Amino acid sequence: MKRLHILIFILFTISCSTNPNPYTEEIIDGVRYVHNLSPLWGDEQKLSLEFVQKIGELESSDENYQLFKPFDVAEDNNGNIYILDRGNKRVQKFNSKGIFISTIGGPGQGPDEFDLPGDLEIDSKGNILVSDLNSKIKQLSPSGKYKSSYSLKLGPQSFHFKTLLNGNVVFLSMPYSSSAEENYKILTVINTKGNHISEFCEPEKYSNRAIETQANIADFSTDRNDNIIISFYFQNRIEKYSQDGMIIFKSDRKLDYPISYKEEEYEVEGQTFAYPAFTDVSIGLGIDSNDRIWILTFKKQPEKEEKRTDYLRYEVFNKTGILLTRVSIPDHVFDHVEQIGNHIYFIDPYYEMAVFQYRIIEN
Repeated sequence: MKRLHILIFILFTISCSTNPNPYTEEIIDGVRYVHNLSPLWGDEQKLSLEFVQKIGELESSDENYQLFKPFDVAEDNNGNIYILDRGNKRVQKFNSKGIFISTIGGPGQGPDEFDLPGDLEIDSKGNILVSDLNSKIKQLSPSGKYKSSYSLKLGPQSFHFKTLLNGNVVFLSMPYSSSAEENYKILTVINTKGNHISEFCEPEKYSNRAIETQANIADFSTDRNDNIIISFYFQNRIEKYSQDGMIIFKSDRKLDYPISYKEEEYEVEGQTFAYPAFTDVSIGLGIDSNDRIWILTFKKQPEKEEKRTDYLRYEVFNKTGILLTRVSIPDHVFDHVEQIGNHIYFIDPYYEMAVFQYRIIEN
């Protein structure tokens, strides 16, 4: 009986000490690949989201709080909040408590006015940058006065850009045209005069350029060292680059569904059209104040009438591409998300026409 107790103790000890590695790594052609199998922190909930405030009221008597199709959010170094009020073609500035401060811009084609604003950034000097019609970036002073403008390389995702600490701008540069050059890259860096600095990040290739453009839709952000992290909507693919285009890592994770592509048909006025249908993998990415990578990832493929909380969650990776944990999202209707450090903004441009601010909590 004594020997049996010893054997049971040994087996118990071995089973408890066995902890399969939740990820594997390999080097291919000098590039580090990370394959995540499960979260490094297991089921331990070390991170969560806490509601801070809602900005925007449809029934407000003050028109400064009546947002129309809010589309993007930015913060300056003082914690002030800037909302790109796309439908009203303006930027609304609020303090950190959500109290209105000023309006920047307005509808028009003047130098400090907006025609079709698409993205908003505040650079390290407090300048306000807005991408407008024809892939043009307008730079305004912190008080909203026009300073300069320059054009991006035309592409369907060129509205989306980020500023680097040195003033350079990085943006998604997928081409529209099937006749565009074959050796294009997905990310481009330009300086404040619009001059080309670098291009990098290879697209996944398809025989049909329209399908290829759809397949390579992505979101990206930058960390405190101006490294650029990109995640693809329809690929299990996360990559990190230095701003000069040097690859730092490539990462993926185990998904609970296969990734596939097919063509679906739809009919308009008696004519049948085909369009590419891809498996949804992710729809957004942000970097927190600890350079952790937050990717809004599909738990499963969505079905009609399901809420976002049913099929979306955050996956949080460390700065080396290792999956740390998963975090539930709040129950809001939202179209897209913007993250600035430890603040996450869920943007609802169509229903409540409001922005919901949350903060990251270390549990």
